[in-house]
Amino acid sequence: MKEMFKKRKWNIITICIVVILILVVICFALKTNKKDNKPIHKEEIHNMFVKINPLVKLTFKEEYYLCNDNNKTEVCGEQTNKVIGYELINDDAKTFYKDLEFTNKDLYQVLLMLCETARDNDVGFEKLEITTDSDSITNENILDYLKKNSKYEISYSVYVNFEEHINEDNILKDENIENKIYLVTFDSDGGNKVENQIIDKGNKASKPDNPTKDGYKFVEWKLDGKTYDFDLEINEDITLKAKWEKEKDNSSNTNNQTKPSSNSNSNVEASIEKTDENIDENNKTNDDETSSENTPGDESNDLEITSTIDKINLNDNILVTHGDNGSPYDPQKCGSTTYYFATNFQEIFKDYIHCSSTGKCSNSVGGNFADYPDLFSELSFDLNKEEQVKQQFDGLNIPKGINNWEYSFSNHGFTYSYSDIYIYNPEKYGTFGNNFNSNIDNFRNQINNILNGSYNMSNLSCGDYGNGPELLTEELCEEFNLTCDRW
Repeated sequence: MKEMFKKRKWNIITICIVVILILVVICFALKTNKKDNKPIHKEEIHNMFVKINPLVKLTFKEEYYLCNDNNKTEVCGEQTNKVIGYELINDDAKTFYKDLEFTNKDLYQVLLMLCETARDNDVGFEKLEITTDSDSITNENILDYLKKNSKYEISYSVYVNFEEHINEDNILKDENIENKIYLVTFDSDGGNKVENQIIDKGNKASKPDNPTKDGYKFVEWKLDGKTYDFDLEINEDITLKAKWEKEKDNSSNTNNQTKPSSNSNSNVEASIEKTDENIDENNKTNDDETSSENTPGDESNDLEITSTIDKINLNDNILVTHGDNGSPYDPQKCGSTTYYFATNFQEIFKDYIHCSSTGKCSNSVGGNFADYPDLFSELSFDLNKEEQVKQQFDGLNIPKGINNWEYSFSNHGFTYSYSDIYIYNPEKYGTFGNNFNSNIDNFRNQINNILNGSYNMSNLSCGDYGNGPELLTEELCEEFNLTCDRW
């Protein structure tokens, strides 16, 4: 009996030890599990293409925590998406967003900025289209944020396309970014015609043969008043203007009298002398030397120009040329040209458009759409862009020197025309001359920018360069909305 009790005692002790050990193991396991359940910090880098009409690429850092709950790993806590880089892809994006900074801002805040700025610039759109390699970005989350924070009523839908590996080539191909071509226009400034060149993006223009002009020697081609380097890559439409140097008259006599030496200039100088007689017959002088000092084009003159763009002194004897302008590239009106914003133009008219040796194609087709009724019916037009262009044309600031400006919009096509006046050899009239012509060129560039991305069909029938050179008169001032006087 005693032996039996002793044995039971040891069994109880053994059981207690086992229970204690089990409790220790359980506590250790719970402690270990608690330690393993500590949230794990995660960071991922993702890309996103945002297309309204402007197209923007955003690179953002996605930060979140993972927790293990009941052997199930889930995102816990708040997830943040911070933009760490961006790229403005197309021309609309570069225009509307050039002054904005998106880096280090919340991704949703940046999406709001893109939409708000587009609408501030009268860009209408029906869909915010997003392509991203982050599967945590949803239509609902974006739309909910925009509705809560937008100053506008949200009238567009949000579409998020998830791609584990984004095919950027397809996105850029749709925007025609890589296939862009540009026009290099050569303005010979009264010399013989120099053919324009169509240049693929990133390539160089070819230096043409030097133009010729009676009584002048060609010096160089200039861009915006500066010597042009033909080794530069072409990434926009440009107009190069010829610079001339007047040839010296080797037949001049020994006294200070100045006689016309070129038949091409005799009518101009005779016109100037005749106009001077009409201005003030009482002050007329028979001194040929005095008369010659007032003749533009004489290199011995050191003219003191008092004209400004706002008020021109006709006694400065300013020579001008003028004509009609029907396109951003030609200084005269050339028949009719119609511009269209069609998203599938090159695809539909692939058999009719001009292509370079590298396979890149122009944005122009000869003739008019009446010649291609079946193809025209297949075009898909960008209605938002059409509305934007109409608003930009309506808001154009017409400078002095532009007359008869008008544009029309019919059957998805834009046409426009105007008359302009240029100062002949503007360098002879100093800052005034260069600034005056720059205003006219800037107007051309505004139209060019408005129609950027369009396709056109034309039936061109160009005449002469224009009228002139001739002396600026009261009649021309009135015709081209110039403020002129004599003092």
